[in-house]
Amino acid sequence: MKKFVCLIAALAVTGGVARADDLSSVITGPWSGEGYVQKDENSRPVKVRCKVDGDENGDKIQFEGVCRAMLIMKRDIGAWLTRSGDQITGTYKGADAGIAQLDGTESVPGSVELTMTFPRLVHTDDKAVMKFDRPDNNTFTIMTLDKMVSGEEVITSSIRFERDALASN
Repeated sequence: MKKFVCLIAALAVTGGVARADDLSSVITGPWSGEGYVQKDENSRPVKVRCKVDGDENGDKIQFEGVCRAMLIMKRDIGAWLTRSGDQITGTYKGADAGIAQLDGTESVPGSVELTMTFPRLVHTDDKAVMKFDRPDNNTFTIMTLDKMVSGEEVITSSIRFERDALASN
């Protein structure tokens, strides 16, 4: 499920909505998320839980962690991004389709849209869209959309992340 692991990439954009001097307080530390992923338009949504740790060094942002579904599925995930102004570029690992390229911008404060480019075709093309919304420094939501074979655009994942309690104290 490419969307199962695409979610982590959006975590890294939290740095894209903060000033460089605020970056560490926004993204550093442990995060937990819960939501669903859906492989395609004919499959049922599957509940997922993810845990990741974020770190930053200047305009470089990195996340690594794991997502789990149905007690039997486990996937290591990671994203490595660079900010330059409002532009965000980088890569992430974990998708069945291989390492993907990320490219996007902050559309409005607290909202980022990334184009994901996979190394091979998935459904109808090698692209998908990830939208990120951060209403505050302790929560954010990630939603991914992909065009299916039928031509319909489907929300293939939606996960709400919260800063782990120990990190916010």
